[in-house]
Amino acid sequence: MNNWIHIIFFCVLNSLFANSYSKAQGTSDFGIQAGVTAYRGDINDVKYSKSVTTFAGLLGHLNLSNRLALRYQLLTGDLKAEGTYNDAYVAQTMKGKIVFPVDQSYNFNFNRSFESLEIMMEYNFHKYNLGLTRRNNFTPFVAVGLGIFYSKSPSGGTFILNPLIIVRPPIGPPNAYYYPLIDSRGKQTNGLPVITAILPISVGIKFNLTKRIGAIAELTVRRTFSDNIDNLTDPQRFRNPGADQTGYPAAQNSLMHNDYYASISFSLCYRLWNEDWNKYKKWHR
Repeated sequence: MNNWIHIIFFCVLNSLFANSYSKAQGTSDFGIQAGVTAYRGDINDVKYSKSVTTFAGLLGHLNLSNRLALRYQLLTGDLKAEGTYNDAYVAQTMKGKIVFPVDQSYNFNFNRSFESLEIMMEYNFHKYNLGLTRRNNFTPFVAVGLGIFYSKSPSGGTFILNPLIIVRPPIGPPNAYYYPLIDSRGKQTNGLPVITAILPISVGIKFNLTKRIGAIAELTVRRTFSDNIDNLTDPQRFRNPGADQTGYPAAQNSLMHNDYYASISFSLCYRLWNEDWNKYKKWHR
């Protein structure tokens, strides 16, 4: 339901921008985007064959000139990864259990959905006009911008365990069990949502398909300003403090630990009508 609200709001916003900007001798377009994305963060030995996810979204442009364009886009998808996280007490999700055995393999995984809203400035290396099929119909480009990323708390994945709390079952094998670590906010490791600013940087190509439809293929890297995309806020706090097991060190908030994710995407854009459309057709048939 929330995704549909976002889409409706985005469409209304695009219509308002398109209507006002057409009076400023510019053009605007609206489109759809789909692609694949992968995470980069604190997990070691990520198995990327199992860690690539899909995303989709809506985008629009205010074409300031044939060199510059302002893009705004709303994206939704998933991020996940499988790998290892050494020197920490970890356990995997077990429905109905409140205590967990230590996973001696250090396997670590997470899976969370996300939504992001981004505004980017694009620079075309060649003159480009969406919809022209004879000239100015292709260009490489670069883009940089700012955005907001939101992801609700995941329902599963790996737990970080508290090495201080040991539970031994009254019967059965004498295995030690541990409770999930509770942080200073009273949350489990994977029990926190994420809302953060992001810095997207893109390179790609634009090309026209018809007189009103263009396409975009691009590679985007997004730096987040959060270290909790993978449920490992400040990873050093979860390293085994030593044989004495006196507990995990306090969190050291540092921008150096922030997570990244990259994507490859393809977009289709449709040029919207504006008051200069008749001149456009007359000049560029």
